[in-house]
Amino acid sequence: MKRTDLAYSAGLFDGEGCIQIIKTKRGPNRRLQYYLRCTLEMANEHLPRLLQVHFGGHVRHRKLPLPRQNQWEWVVASHAAADFLEVIYPYLILKKGEADVGLKFQASLQTNSSKARVTDEQWAVREAQRIVLQGLKRKQ
Repeated sequence: MKRTDLAYSAGLFDGEGCIQIIKTKRGPNRRLQYYLRCTLEMANEHLPRLLQVHFGGHVRHRKLPLPRQNQWEWVVASHAAADFLEVIYPYLILKKGEADVGLKFQASLQTNSSKARVTDEQWAVREAQRIVLQGLKRKQ
């Protein structure tokens, strides 16, 4: 992807995108999990599809009532979300602080072995990062 395309994508993501740390219970044991997620919703399909081609994830189409009618949502999570944020980071303005928190969150997950038991302290740090990210959204 060219620098101008990255800057354009970052600008649209700054205005229409969302960075989240999702807290959920998954799996047969309903085990608590946290993960990084980036989304972008638009009435035009082109940019969500372009982001999917370059950064992975998936695109979902929703038919909405008039006047909006079509909504296209691109969603990318975990490592792929962090990779996306790293690439567009130099061009972000509004979401730079959110991207910082998201990237630190994802990096902290990678340092913990998937087989290792998550400590109470690690759970507390993940929840704190989720709360900090939510707080940054309220300041905008």
